Formats: sequence, structure tokens, C-alpha cells
Amino acid sequence: MTDAYPPNHLAPWDYEQEVELSCRWETGESVRTISQAMGRTTGGIAGRLQRMYGYAYDSVPFGWDGRPGRITFPEPDYEDNEPERNSGMERNIAAMMHDDALTVKVKFQHRMSVNNTTVRDPSAAKEYTYVTTQVLAPGDLVVVYAGGALQVAEVTQMDTVLDIEPNASKEYEWIVQKVDTKPYELQQAKNKKLKTLVKEHYKLNARTQMRDLILGQLDGPAKLAALELLK
Repeated sequence: MTDAYPPNHLAPWDYEQEVELSCRWETGESVRTISQAMGRTTGGIAGRLQRMYGYAYDSVPFGWDGRPGRITFPEPDYEDNEPERNSGMERNIAAMMHDDALTVKVKFQHRMSVNNTTVRDPSAAKEYTYVTTQVLAPGDLVVVYAGGALQVAEVTQMDTVLDIEPNASKEYEWIVQKVDTKPYELQQAKNKKLKTLVKEHYKLNARTQMRDLILGQLDGPAKLAALELLK
């Protein structure tokens, strides 16, 4: 008798789930751990990783139920696609050598639909660790590599030290850059003032046109009387 399949078995994948999968995989979670967290089979997770990254199944016999008994993948490395390095010290040697390098916790801005409205999904926002020498603060938006592509994430924590074990089993990605929203905010403030100015001018112009239209429809004595009352 086989166990019941997890709740998301054979469910279609959407963009947000692929982002979550790639983030979990690149931050060191195993296929089994990811499958439990995302409610899918290990075969489903491995198959999606194979499709997303171009990995191949390891040559391991399939189990009696038709699912792989074990699947292995190389450590993702988008920087130079080198094979897995020999030690954790080598993987993060650049971070170890920088005196001002710190680890940063970030969350990706997952979205969900509620009553046909797209809102932030706090339950899907797991923290991930990156390295930086830049001056950042919680709440800053940053650009990072995740899933082989640039993504925007929000800084949730700045560690006071480089929180990486010397023998860490994965290589930590670096923050690409901070998102500078000040030019955008300045432009939005200017746009708001411009809209207000145009709106007030439009209202004044509309009143003037209406006044002239009404006065133009009056005969001589009535128009003179109206102008006298408007003084």
C-alpha cells in the first residue's frame, strides 16, 4: 500500500512557486526538504529543477513505485559554472578576506491574489542570506541573483559580522546593488504637484468659460445687470 501523495502533487507550477523553488535550492535546501515544504513529491521537485536548470537525473535505479529512490544535482553556480569546490573555505574565501563584508537577510516579495486583488503574501516570504560590503538597512530594496536571474528583495536584517561558517557547504551570493528609489520618489512628488496645478487651472478655466458662455446668451440689458451684480 503506497502513501498518499502530497497536496500539490501534479499541480501546475506558477511563476511565484518557481521563484520559491529556485531560492530554496540555491540557499542549500535538499530536494527532500523542499518537497516537504512545498507539498510536492521529490520526483516533482527534481523534475522541475531539471527543467529550470538543465540538470540531468543521476544514474540511480528507480524505486518500485516508479519514483527515483535518490536524485542528485550539482551545486548551482551561476558565476563561472565551475564544478563544486573542495572546501567551504574556498567557496566563500572572497567574503572571508573582506574585513567589511557582512551577511544580510532578505525576503523576496511574493504576491498572491485575494478577491481579484494582488497583495503581498507574508507566509511565503522566507529569509535568505547574502553577502555584501555595501551600507544597507532593514527595509532597503536590493537586487540579487536568484534562480539564475536578477530579482528584487527586501533587506530584513543586517548582521554585525560575517555569519558564515568556515566549512559552509554552499557558496553565498553577493548583493548586486541597493535599489535607489529617491529619484523615483522625487519624480512622483513633482508629478503630484503638477497634477494639482493643472487641476486647479482646469477648474478655474472651466468656471471662466461657463461664465462667458452664460453672459454671451444674455441680451444687452440683462447682461449689463448681471455684470453689475458680479462686481
